Amino acid sequence: MNDTAPRPAAPTASALATGPATATPPWPSAAQAWYLIAVLMVAYVLSFIDRVVLALLVGPIRAEFGVNDTAMSILYGFGFAIFYTTLGVPIARLADRLNRRNIIAAGIFFWSLMTAACGVTRNYWELLLARIGVGVGEAALSPAAYSMIADSFPERTLGRALSVYTIGLPMGVGLALIIGGAVVQFAATAPPVVLPVFGQLSAWHLVFIVVGLPGILVAAWMMTLPEPVRRRLAPPTQAAPPAGGGHYLPLAAGVALLVAALAGVEIPGGTGFAEAFQLPPGTGGIGIAVVVLGFGALYAWLIVPPLARFLHEGRDHLRTRWGVYAATILGFSVLGMVLNGVQIWGVQWFVRVHEFPLSRAGLWIGLVIAVFGTLGIVAGGWITDWLRARGHVDAALRTGLIASIGLVPFVATATLMDDPRVAIALLVPVGLFTSFAFGAGAAAITVLTPNHLRAQASAIYLLFVNLIGIGLAPLLVALLNDYVYADDLAVGRSLAIVSTCAALLAAALFAWGLPRFRRAIAG
Repeated sequence: MNDTAPRPAAPTASALATGPATATPPWPSAAQAWYLIAVLMVAYVLSFIDRVVLALLVGPIRAEFGVNDTAMSILYGFGFAIFYTTLGVPIARLADRLNRRNIIAAGIFFWSLMTAACGVTRNYWELLLARIGVGVGEAALSPAAYSMIADSFPERTLGRALSVYTIGLPMGVGLALIIGGAVVQFAATAPPVVLPVFGQLSAWHLVFIVVGLPGILVAAWMMTLPEPVRRRLAPPTQAAPPAGGGHYLPLAAGVALLVAALAGVEIPGGTGFAEAFQLPPGTGGIGIAVVVLGFGALYAWLIVPPLARFLHEGRDHLRTRWGVYAATILGFSVLGMVLNGVQIWGVQWFVRVHEFPLSRAGLWIGLVIAVFGTLGIVAGGWITDWLRARGHVDAALRTGLIASIGLVPFVATATLMDDPRVAIALLVPVGLFTSFAFGAGAAAITVLTPNHLRAQASAIYLLFVNLIGIGLAPLLVALLNDYVYADDLAVGRSLAIVSTCAALLAAALFAWGLPRFRRAIAG
């Protein structure tokens, strides 16, 4: 299949300005549509393998670089998520206008190279930069993919299609932990590898190289997809966004925090910022200031203007729907904290408390997430479509509410068990419910949003889902570990507290959003 195959013409700008097109383009054949899903799902699986494999390597990296859990959580979470989410919105704006297939293929190629580059880093900061590169590449995938899928499936099967795509989440996480564990075990017993320029590589370096390079082939495979015809287009707003200084607000916040940092603010606890991140003594406050100011300036440049344009272009649509967007985006974001906490700190709990080897810990957590997470994705998509077919227009948020409530008893107890077999049994429903609702979340955003705003809305949805889920969950568990309990063996208690609170808050947000979702669809 190639992009030059005949297809119906897209509506012209003049037709859009005067009224709906006289003929609706036919939907792609079932074979074409599901082939697109298959390729995109493989790319999504690959993205999670490259993203999550770090969860298995916390111990060896801590030992080699001399950092604590908080530093590792930054490496795993915010170091990846900040740039992943920052670039998601402007890339999504391009996806609303340019060839989405090409954008995705370029992203796959870049993140795969940067994953492999993690395998030749020599200190914490080089590894952080390489992880940032992985986030930059992966930012190109899901917003464009959501838009392509929505233009390939009618609404009655959209929830099912998005759920199949989203299977890449549990499958990717699970395979990352299973394959990564096997590679770690193999690399640990293999003779040292010496590369020109980079010298001798340790076992954890080799893991990144092995899982990163195959992505180049997936990028080439992506180019076999045709670009779907865009549907349900609306004319863009012609007026320019109002001028103002709002895009300087994040920078102003960064300057304010810079002053506080230079005044001597430190991360509370026995280990300061300088020690945790291998900075020279006495530079902790300056280090915080540089990070905050840098990210504040970046957000001022990249995030706020695209968000302002999105809000301006969609102002009529969003004026009466802000509540349902807030409940949907924040609800699924907080729910995502559970999975992201379990996939890194669940592995470490088995390794530290129950003394499992990395390969065994990765196998069990990986199987739970891959098998039962996949079942949860499929079941959640079918239930969402089933509820919608029976007249429940708020089906997506109902599915999120079921998942949140279902998680509470299991996340509150699983990592407190003395018997690891009981813990694994309790983690099975965790694997099911953490993935249960994410197809529903993606479907809710696409159903709520007109086509000309859809990729941008998806990017904003992913911004919060990933910034809160990937960034905040691992960090909160690490902070409890390092600065409240001050004990590596307390990781199970820390994980239980963060996961239970996240599930309860998500349930409250979904319950608050249900009537608002119904009104938004009706209006």
